[in-house]
Amino acid sequence: MSHARIAIVLIVGCFSVIRAHAQRGACQERTFPVSLVTKDASTAPELSTTNLEGTYRNQPVHVKLVTLEQNAPRIILLMDTSGSMTEKLNQSLDIAEDLLSSMPPAVDVGLAFFAKDLQPVARPTSDRQKLKYQLEGLRRNLSSYRGKTALWTAVLESVKMLGDARLGDSIYVISDGGDNLSSSAKEPVAIALTRAGIRMFAAAFPAGGQLLPSPEETVGRNDLQQVSEDTGGAGFIFSGMYLGHFPSSQRPNVRDKSGQRTQFGLRLDEQIRQLVSFYRVNVELPETVDRPHEWKLALAGLSKSQRDNLVLMYPHLLAPCN
Repeated sequence: MSHARIAIVLIVGCFSVIRAHAQRGACQERTFPVSLVTKDASTAPELSTTNLEGTYRNQPVHVKLVTLEQNAPRIILLMDTSGSMTEKLNQSLDIAEDLLSSMPPAVDVGLAFFAKDLQPVARPTSDRQKLKYQLEGLRRNLSSYRGKTALWTAVLESVKMLGDARLGDSIYVISDGGDNLSSSAKEPVAIALTRAGIRMFAAAFPAGGQLLPSPEETVGRNDLQQVSEDTGGAGFIFSGMYLGHFPSSQRPNVRDKSGQRTQFGLRLDEQIRQLVSFYRVNVELPETVDRPHEWKLALAGLSKSQRDNLVLMYPHLLAPCN
């Protein structure tokens, strides 16, 4: 082999090593949306790099940047219109309309309905009246609620409505949690959402006028909560006996007869704060993620009383870069 050819081989080899190293570095450096809310609705303290510490596979994670995100996220409101939701349609629509009314004007919201198929209604928009008009049309059309439920397939397909995802973009699901038709399961959906950087939020409650859900709904609602936590969002389950931080015997209504926020409504307020106000957190992992794996992010440098009153929301699941 000539000296020139040897030199070319060495140069190509060096570039390959540099490229592989750069790819590993890019995969180990991640940016996440991280929300911080208080259990008593007081103002949360402002975070810095000294207030967060992480671990991945029992190794420390380097927290490089913590800053409040300035760009507004986008949200897809995903409404379950399967037959099992018929007797709860007014409550599910009340929740959807309350969310729309409470969102800051800068947040664009999209809308989709689903039963056995996904029905995209509107891509993310600032036109709240357009979305409320669609919801009112659904409220007047009882026959729209029919058929089986393909919840996880709908979640996966709704991601397309966001196009290129931005930090903090979210899918918000309102459902009873039942799924008897999906071609997708919760695990690949959680991985796909995590890889795209999209969070999932959910409000789930029994359908059919029953406080006690069916076994299918129980599993589905727990899955909704799990995927929400995996992706950095928040899901809450209304059981009629317990609601998140709040013991409750109320039905899942947003307001009581006097117009005051119910405990259910207060939880919606908490979710909205998590949806629209969050930190951009940049970390460097100690090694490349070769398969889906959980990691931990925790509060540091705060008193115990502060930590006990705070809820830290972040994507618990790490997915490989490709």
